[in-house]
Amino acid sequence: MAQEFSIALTHEAVSSVVPEREALVWRDRRLTYADLTDRSRRLATYLRQAGLGVRRERSALANYESGQDHVGLYLLNGNEYLEGMLGAFKAPCAPVNVNYHPAVLDVIVCGRPSERWGSEIVAVAQVTSGGQVTEAELQAHLAQRLARYKLPKCWVFVNQVQRSPSGKADYRWARSVAEKASAQALRP
Repeated sequence: MAQEFSIALTHEAVSSVVPEREALVWRDRRLTYADLTDRSRRLATYLRQAGLGVRRERSALANYESGQDHVGLYLLNGNEYLEGMLGAFKAPCAPVNVNYHPAVLDVIVCGRPSERWGSEIVAVAQVTSGGQVTEAELQAHLAQRLARYKLPKCWVFVNQVQRSPSGKADYRWARSVAEKASAQALRP
């Protein structure tokens, strides 16, 4: 039987062998494997507690389908981006890079149920005051940076993205907003 392989498991294995070795250097910031493991595990725990994870096992999916909830990473390149990816993989969720657009002030990317895909990526976005941008413009912007299958299937614009007092994304809220938008779109 083949042994399971994933980035999350590989990171955990390396970290257990060399916990004090530098794993990540970004400008003046240095994190050991132990530091990176701790930070990514905390994010994974938070995502699982928010109800995110695997919805359908890989064996029940076609090659192009994703059975995991999608987690949007709205970060510039840096240590937090790598921590976010590792944390999402450990949850396990599918991290999606949603690099910034000047008209978007804040965004949470989440999954919502889809009859066609099982789960589809939705971006719940807050635009800057006075900012005017269309869903088509944002899709074109992201299409230059992401593989097509990673693009949100839908953008939902809100007055304010909801976050915890510490700034953490409220994924339950975002998923609820995305599902309500889907239900409203289906009404006659």
